[in-house]
Amino acid sequence: MRLLDDPIRASYVGILILITLLIVFAASWMGIYLARQITVPVQLLAEGTEEVARGNLDVSLDYRSSDEFGTLVASFNRMTADLKAMKGTWRKRTSPSPGRTTNCAVGRSSSKRSSTASRRGSSSSIATAGSR
Repeated sequence: MRLLDDPIRASYVGILILITLLIVFAASWMGIYLARQITVPVQLLAEGTEEVARGNLDVSLDYRSSDEFGTLVASFNRMTADLKAMKGTWRKRTSPSPGRTTNCAVGRSSSKRSSTASRRGSSSSIATAGSR
């Protein structure tokens, strides 16, 4: 009750309490704001990587920022585009084309014949070169 006896001291304590509450409120708001700035892009990247893990390479994350998270999201989008292009190239190379055998046994036997013929041809060319 001595606080109420001195009005100047009471006003100082009131201002101190008000400033303390203002600082606590500002710090809480800043903490929530920073946490949201970190968790939103991380959550977005986590969802994107889950989609890529399922085989969906058409994932493109929409997050624009000039900080490290923006760079990370841009790198993720570039990576998925590169993976999709590489997958398309790989499929073109491995898809059966007309005249190409798909049976491994036939392919092996024909390659054995061609390697045997090439060995015969090379040995005959060696013999021919040695007889000169």
